[in-house]
Amino acid sequence: MQTNIIRYSEKAVLISFGPSITLKNHEKVKLSFQYLSKITLPWLIEVIPSYNSILIEYDPFEISFEKLSRWWKQLDFGSLENLAPSQDIQIPVCYDEEWAIDLPRICKSARINSQDFIKIHAGKPYHTFLLGFQPGFPYMGLVDKSIAKDRLENPRAKVLKGSVGIAGRQTGIYPNDSPGGWNLVGRTPLPIFDTQQSPNFLINMGHKVTFIPIDKNEFYELEKNPEAWNINI
Repeated sequence: MQTNIIRYSEKAVLISFGPSITLKNHEKVKLSFQYLSKITLPWLIEVIPSYNSILIEYDPFEISFEKLSRWWKQLDFGSLENLAPSQDIQIPVCYDEEWAIDLPRICKSARINSQDFIKIHAGKPYHTFLLGFQPGFPYMGLVDKSIAKDRLENPRAKVLKGSVGIAGRQTGIYPNDSPGGWNLVGRTPLPIFDTQQSPNFLINMGHKVTFIPIDKNEFYELEKNPEAWNINI
């Protein structure tokens, strides 16, 4: 697996799989992260995945940067093919104007109507690159170029939990009420992050997510009883 090994700090190394954010590069990130998560090494402290790289934090008293680099280059990644495949899940989304605050502006810019937007946004599975910003917030892509929209210049002070947004060619879901600058196009009734459930995160890195349009009545019913929705495809 071709990589670029960078000394990130006195106790961290950055493994880069390419300069651009692509599904191919992120597939290498995901497989490497899964592999490193399954092994136990005395010097390995933490592995943090990103779009096209992973950060390995290590104990410099146990291993040097040079030895770690040699170890990485000698790894046999043929075993990665045996790791579990990505999970495909369905997330219900209500695109009602009450929650799709920025939808009219996106439609005007794209010269389409709201129904066309829904067909485009919900018409393909999205790859989950990573979780960040707040616990459980999934960064997913790639959004069709026709409906891509830059982040808001002035973020909102409060975005409702479950809000679905677009930023550039990514789409994401707010796990909790929080400030936010993504363009809001809908809302899901499912809890994306819940400390009372196991696992805590409904969506994880590597998941393939498809949005399923629902109406307001279905939204409120699922909000009361989210267990009624089968997320597995």
